[in-house]
Amino acid sequence: MTSSIEKSPVRNSCSALSGISPDIDYLFVISGYLLEHKESFVCSLLEQAACLPGRKVFVLGDASGDQAAYDCFRTNDLEIYPVASGDLRQELFNRARVVVSRSGYTTVMDMVEHGKRALIIPTPNQTEQEYLASYLGGQRYYVTRTQQECLDLGSALQECEQTRPFEAPWKTEESLRRISDGIAELSHKHFVSIVVPAYNEEAEIGATLKCLLAQRYPADRYEIVLVENGSTDATRDIAQRISAESGGRLHIVPINEGGVSHAKNVGLDKLAPDSEWVVFCDADTHIGTNFLQHLNTWLNRHGDDDLSVGTTSILPELGTGWYGRAWFRAYDFIHRFTRTSFSIQVARTQVARGVRFREDLNFSEDLNFIQECRRYGRFFFLPTNQVSTSTRRFDSCGYLRLSLRWTVEALMPMRLKINRKYDVIR
Repeated sequence: MTSSIEKSPVRNSCSALSGISPDIDYLFVISGYLLEHKESFVCSLLEQAACLPGRKVFVLGDASGDQAAYDCFRTNDLEIYPVASGDLRQELFNRARVVVSRSGYTTVMDMVEHGKRALIIPTPNQTEQEYLASYLGGQRYYVTRTQQECLDLGSALQECEQTRPFEAPWKTEESLRRISDGIAELSHKHFVSIVVPAYNEEAEIGATLKCLLAQRYPADRYEIVLVENGSTDATRDIAQRISAESGGRLHIVPINEGGVSHAKNVGLDKLAPDSEWVVFCDADTHIGTNFLQHLNTWLNRHGDDDLSVGTTSILPELGTGWYGRAWFRAYDFIHRFTRTSFSIQVARTQVARGVRFREDLNFSEDLNFIQECRRYGRFFFLPTNQVSTSTRRFDSCGYLRLSLRWTVEALMPMRLKINRKYDVIR
């Protein structure tokens, strides 16, 4: 006998099927592990279902079985299918008023999705199904029976009318929306501007710029602004040569006056209109090829709405001994704890443009900048292995001596910092 279900058009999604009227009184989905007693169990269900009023549909879950053995049970109001998957399965669930089924995870989720009352019968010796049946039955979400017991189908189905619906926090459509929103949020590529002030850095600038241009990050989502501060060595020539090969990603802004704070402010003025975050990077600080990807992922995962400024962990240049590496680990802890920085600062562009650097400061300008930015959001510390810097300052002055000097300068009153000279080490 040809089924009316086979003649009906197959829908493309659950949402398209949600408006179907429940014209199947009882849907039996008897799939699962094929035990030796399954055939007699199915026949018992068929015999009892034949006596029930209304329309019944059986899905046996076995395409290899002898379907002719069930012909004697087929009537105008009892249809039998070996299997039903995909859209047909969803259509049957939508059309059913009550479902009789195994208690597998997928089937339970289908019943919750479609809001169906159900009699669930776990597959024998399937521990997870037996647990689900016990738990869901105990909560009165569904009626449960075992395959071994003598099943009175009629009374069990009457009990289904007394169960309470399983109210899920949200359905599949909402889950998909949340997943989609989460993926979109995590995959967003922030537009990052990198400002590098440079003065007489011919020994370092080439390597610094090449590292920045080698970022594994979309070329149209970051820019490099080199502010060349009137160098008297080959810094500008080296930068111009690299810029010519950068495909427009490296912009050189020449100036001839002012210190590092002025150079950083000039860089801020030259940023692209759609810049979201700005990284201020010393000319002797090298950024690994994955840095922007690390920064972008960290901002996406931690929710950047209330972040305003931060810094990163920093490694000493390659070849530095254990003593120097130990000092740098200590600096990372200090910067995270005191909300300060060394060699690199990261700020929300909108905040940085409003705060700017004090041009009457020749040292501790980054400390003042961070303090002012923190008025507009939280400070953050990005752990990464993608930032390293030259140890030339420490090699010249000594780690302990330079650290003490920085501490004194940081604690110095602002009136003593203004226009104070800073010894530059090259």
